[in-house]
Amino acid sequence: MGFAPPFVGVDVYSGRKDQFLSPDSATGVFKRLGIPALSAIDKELNAAHADLSRYEDESEFPPSAWRDRHTAGVLIRDKSGGRGLAWAEESSSEPTSEAKAATELANEYATKEQITQTIAALREGDQSVTVDTIRDRLVADVTRESYADLFSEEEFLTSLSAFQSAVAERVQQHQSSSE
Repeated sequence: MGFAPPFVGVDVYSGRKDQFLSPDSATGVFKRLGIPALSAIDKELNAAHADLSRYEDESEFPPSAWRDRHTAGVLIRDKSGGRGLAWAEESSSEPTSEAKAATELANEYATKEQITQTIAALREGDQSVTVDTIRDRLVADVTRESYADLFSEEEFLTSLSAFQSAVAERVQQHQSSSE
């Protein structure tokens, strides 16, 4: 799977109407602006037929369009402006409050596949492909995609600079083995 976009459109507030636009109208606005929008799971579903209890168990969350697992959350909206939200409890084998060594995190998140995807994305965007640009892009993408696993109370689980250094080392090793 590719990388999650840095920004995803959710709602558009209309000052003229003094309310949020309907989900379909907001998606149209985001499409015209070239901004990815949240995917609709069910549209035009009668409230009497909606089983919202399925979102009590995160294993029932739909697959994500941007990552290799289920979505991080589900936004439930109706045309009258009503909203509800369900977030998945990101689980890992260890509690998120327990710090992991920077090299262990780099081994887990800066895989050969991730490095290769990052290089391809940089080349596709006509950006320079150096250890620094690969590291910066990969760290940004990984922290965005796995925020719940890498941060606890808005603090990175280990030293961010040590993680960046460990990622750079993995990128260098990958570059050396690719030559």
